[in-house]
Amino acid sequence: MGGFCTLDYMLYREYILIYNPSRILLFLSEFDLGRQPDLSAMIYAPFQGTYYLDIIGNFRNYDFITKDDYKLIAKMLIGQVFPEIKYSFIYQGLLNKFTKKKEALNLESYLTVPNTTKIKWQLRRLKNLSSRPLDYHISFLEDFISYCYAKKIDVYIIEGQYTPLAYSKKDLELNAIVKNKIYYLTNKFSNLKFIPRSELYQLKPGDFKDAYHAEKEAGNLLAKNTIEYVEEMNSP
Repeated sequence: MGGFCTLDYMLYREYILIYNPSRILLFLSEFDLGRQPDLSAMIYAPFQGTYYLDIIGNFRNYDFITKDDYKLIAKMLIGQVFPEIKYSFIYQGLLNKFTKKKEALNLESYLTVPNTTKIKWQLRRLKNLSSRPLDYHISFLEDFISYCYAKKIDVYIIEGQYTPLAYSKKDLELNAIVKNKIYYLTNKFSNLKFIPRSELYQLKPGDFKDAYHAEKEAGNLLAKNTIEYVEEMNSP
């Protein structure tokens, strides 16, 4: 799984179990763990029961969680009781479509953004990576690994890649910190394995169509290499 926030793993854990996995592969790197958490999708998550208390308790440990983030938590809780609030954006989108408004969801399609603009925006995100949110992300990642351990599911963290053109001294230092934290978790959980990017096919700048999305051929090659590596790790 790639492109998820670590909180998402826990919010959608029961959906993941529907596939009855024996192994789960998580593509993670400093790019995922070193950025400010995006909680906008949290309000659409399924019912969490007592885990709501863990989420709120965790949020209170970090000063970068904003008032708007807490508003999202409140909206998420209210949405469990009143689903029409939770999914109101769908009704609004349909209404706008029928009234022939161009901005059906009042969002600019990501696919329509010129590629050069998109890359500049992505590179700016990479420059904003920091160690500040690491413990936040690691805490939810640890919850998910523990959850998988109880379900007898093995978890493989595959170190994600982005264009080497974006590597900076700051990013490489953050990469070392992230690796140390993940290796710490591998010592804590017997169901967790870590595969650094150095063990897999190394994507080159030309393999990327933007700052962190690989071209189809290169992506398929990396996926094939990753699956073969995991299979070899589990061979007798």
